Amino acid sequence: MKIRQLKYFIALAEELHFLRAARRLHLTQPALSYQLKSIESQLNVQLIERDRRSVKLTEAGKYFYEGAQKIIKDLNTLERTTQEKSEITQPKLTIGFAEYLNLDIVLSSILATKAVHPNIVIQQLDLPTHRIFDAVKEREIDIGFALLPALHPTLKYRPIVSGKWGIVLPANHPLAQQKNISLKDINNLPCVFFNKAMNPQLYQWWMKKFDNAGVSADIILQPKQVSTALRMVANESAAFIVADYVVSDLPTGLVHKPFNFENNQPTIGAAWHENNSSKALQLYLNELRLKLESDA
Repeated sequence: MKIRQLKYFIALAEELHFLRAARRLHLTQPALSYQLKSIESQLNVQLIERDRRSVKLTEAGKYFYEGAQKIIKDLNTLERTTQEKSEITQPKLTIGFAEYLNLDIVLSSILATKAVHPNIVIQQLDLPTHRIFDAVKEREIDIGFALLPALHPTLKYRPIVSGKWGIVLPANHPLAQQKNISLKDINNLPCVFFNKAMNPQLYQWWMKKFDNAGVSADIILQPKQVSTALRMVANESAAFIVADYVVSDLPTGLVHKPFNFENNQPTIGAAWHENNSSKALQLYLNELRLKLESDA
């Protein structure tokens, strides 16, 4: 039996709902059902009882869940202590963030850390934003930057930058003369939007917001790079729906105008696991704090 199968079963046992567990694991529901059947086949035991209304653990399932939890916990402890032994001579840090967010603070804090602690090995992973806090929770990365909130109780976090959703337009566009923009102002306006794969939940949130406002969003491109979107705007081919902190340094001739809907204050935060005692993480957090204080 594979470790990932234990993690699949743990998620299902905690959610007691195939669709929610599949989403949590970033699997399809049929794939999760297949994995459960594979586990039960290997054990020759029924672990889950399900009907149209409910999913529940059998007695064997409860026992297997407790054992699987212990195995994963012991494995995480083994990995962590082994890494900490390695850090005695060379501290290592893994940072997860989406390059699309274009956060200056990530690069500047890394450079500041390396300047003061040159022996630290820092690995940067470009991850979809919706995966980042899960990766921190699973200890795949030490610290991650993504849109708050970070809801899991084992995560600690601090806000890094807040802003407003809006649109980037050519400075001579009629909408650019307004102080702020309503969603109805962009009805049928050709727009560039972030790639759905980067954050499916946030993408759906936006689609629902457009629907509730009675707006037909004419999304003509979903690039993975901000530079591509800005070129589209500069060519007067489209407007770019984006938070202002992503485009803090706009090219001449382009402006960002905020939307006027309520609760328009997206915040990017840094999150790390409360049980992560990595020396490299503590050194980096200190440099990140100093950088934020100096930029305030």
